[in-house]
Amino acid sequence: MQAFHEADRTQRPDLPPEQLRTCG
Repeated sequence: MQAFHEADRTQRPDLPPEQLRTCG
């Protein structure tokens, strides 16, 4: 899941990691 989170972060760098966590 960590790898997926990292990939999402690159797609949405404007959003914080906390928000990406909810999306994932």
